[in-house]
Amino acid sequence: MWGAMIRNFPTDRRIMEVNIMKKYFIIPTALFLMIGILLVPLASAATYYISSVHSYGTYGAGTVSNPSNITGSSPNNAYARIRGVSSSGDGGYIIGLTNAAVPAGSTVKIYAFSAYGYYSRVHVYVSYYSDGPWYEVGSGLTVSSGPDWYNFGYTTQNYRYVAVASIYEGGQPTDVYIDCVQITT
Repeated sequence: MWGAMIRNFPTDRRIMEVNIMKKYFIIPTALFLMIGILLVPLASAATYYISSVHSYGTYGAGTVSNPSNITGSSPNNAYARIRGVSSSGDGGYIIGLTNAAVPAGSTVKIYAFSAYGYYSRVHVYVSYYSDGPWYEVGSGLTVSSGPDWYNFGYTTQNYRYVAVASIYEGGQPTDVYIDCVQITT
């Protein structure tokens, strides 16, 4: 009887190898993966912004005021202004250089508002080079109820330059105030 118990006792080399694998490989690997999964949400998304104004300009009788106020990573209540109120085609643009190269798949938002009584259409474009080619990220209307974040969507390419433009179009004059452009990955 004792002989049968001793033969069935788990001293078999294969069982010992499995126990060693569990102790020194499987369990530490599982713990490492669990810790890694827990730490991933703690990593913050990268934030990019316009660090300097490369150029700005107007269309027709449009005006651009205080273009350098579009720089910075967060709102500071200092606004650049693009205005086109006389006739169709009036407006302007501001081209800014980002603080670093921005990867594809990033989201572009602006913090802005329209002057009282206006619903200004704003267009956002991106390019890796200051002279293009330019790719439109999106366009949208800003309203006059006070400053707010407007999301223009995702980009599909890497870039260094962001252009913000607003033009009197479709019978809608424009008078928009832009505090900052924020880009997240």
